[in-house]
Amino acid sequence: MPPYIVSVSAFMSKKDKILEKVLKTPTPSDITIEQLITVLKIYGIQVVRRKSSHVIFEKIGGEQWQQLVIPISGKHIKTICIKQVREVIMRMIEEEKK
Repeated sequence: MPPYIVSVSAFMSKKDKILEKVLKTPTPSDITIEQLITVLKIYGIQVVRRKSSHVIFEKIGGEQWQQLVIPISGKHIKTICIKQVREVIMRMIEEEKK
């Protein structure tokens, strides 16, 4: 690639790259809890409690919100939990469009 051509990923922030990774299908299996925390913070979802085996998230604001509980087992998050986070993010994106 010539030096004057820059890839699109060079302009993406770290948060954008993590968000793209979480929204990617098929779901990658190498997403860490820290990366999920970063992505959820973008949408105003904060960690309320962090125990040794679970992280509990809640949406900050006046909107009605249920807790999101992500179990931690090892370094990476289970694929089913990443899919659950993806569904929450997609729902929030749809609400923003309305």
